[in-house]
Amino acid sequence: MNNYIYQIKKQKEQMTTTLPFISKNKNYVEMKAVTWQKDSHGLFDYETKSLSVKKHRVEGSCKVCREDNEIVIQEGKNKDEAHMALTSIQAQGDQYFIQPNQSSTENDNYLIVRSLKNADGVQKGYTLQEGDLLKLGRVEYHVIEIRDAKGQIRSVKDVFQSEAKLAPPLEGGVAKQCKICLLEEETPEDPFITPCKCNGSCAYVHFNCLKHWLDSRGYKKESGNTISYRWKKLECEVCQELLPQQIRFKGKVLDLASLERPNQPYIILENTQISEKDKKAQRGIYLIKGTAEDQVKLGRGHQCEIRISDISVSRLHAFIKYEKGNFVIVDNNSKFGTLVRLSTPYLICMDKIAIQVGRTVLTFVMKSFSSLNGNTHAGLAALHNGEQGRIMFQTGFQAGSNKTSSINNNQKKHDKHTGQ
Repeated sequence: MNNYIYQIKKQKEQMTTTLPFISKNKNYVEMKAVTWQKDSHGLFDYETKSLSVKKHRVEGSCKVCREDNEIVIQEGKNKDEAHMALTSIQAQGDQYFIQPNQSSTENDNYLIVRSLKNADGVQKGYTLQEGDLLKLGRVEYHVIEIRDAKGQIRSVKDVFQSEAKLAPPLEGGVAKQCKICLLEEETPEDPFITPCKCNGSCAYVHFNCLKHWLDSRGYKKESGNTISYRWKKLECEVCQELLPQQIRFKGKVLDLASLERPNQPYIILENTQISEKDKKAQRGIYLIKGTAEDQVKLGRGHQCEIRISDISVSRLHAFIKYEKGNFVIVDNNSKFGTLVRLSTPYLICMDKIAIQVGRTVLTFVMKSFSSLNGNTHAGLAALHNGEQGRIMFQTGFQAGSNKTSSINNNQKKHDKHTGQ
């Protein structure tokens, strides 16, 4: 008799630990992991068919890891150094959040713009905020300033742009000398600054001299609602240090780059990259005016207002439009996607959202246990009543599995038909 009771108890323990439906939470997360089998600069090819696909159901806090092309879930405090952590899912009550990986820039979490859709399944785009980092292919842009419809300017320049230091006095009474104009005088309006790593007397330059020198190495271009400013060789010719764009002087921020800000809503994007030809730093600043009737095109093609000369960028990669007082970026079904870096926890909702981590795309959607098959709930309620409850639970589980299988098969047919 005791052995029989032990066997029944053992069966209940096994069902509790192996069947994923038993959870204290009302909701769970369904996650689909798709990994591009080719490792190429952390990119994901949205047009390829060489993919590894796996689905998981998540019912609590965990880490999502990858080993080669295999996606694994690490629950609780378990750690496996052989697996590369891509992101984490944090459960708080009945809510789930994507917790971006902060330990390595190699595994930055990026929100995929094309995954954001409205109730009709049409891409709604992403509303840009100051401080956002955009990634088109392998090219990055920072949103450094936004002026809204009320005339309020929100800026994060201090985060992304270095500041030149005001020049300290030289030892031994040696006079300072500007290395551009060779004059020794300075004024409160035109102080000496030390913008690079040069030492000694060649460390000093007048603020206005450096400003004029930078202007001579840049150009301005207007195209529609976009004003582009670009500078080549933004390095000190002696120490090769990247030069700053602004300095602080007596509590004020002085711009070394002259930007013409309009008296209307606008957004400013900044891009700094190293030229593949001469390995020199190049900086581009793009001011986009907010007008409801026009949208700005970004891409590699000649028709784009913001041209990006990189092979990972599609000819017409994305659009930025101004609607309802916001600047919104929309992906144009580009080959390597339009992404926004996640820096704070992101809520998982009933609408699907997807993030990219290197060559892996993770799609999340929250679901409720109340949507499961009725037999499953009846079996759960009768689980502790013996064999009948086990049979009812298995019936519900199989019905739910068959429904899920049917959905997956239909999805595969749809993906194959659409080429996704």
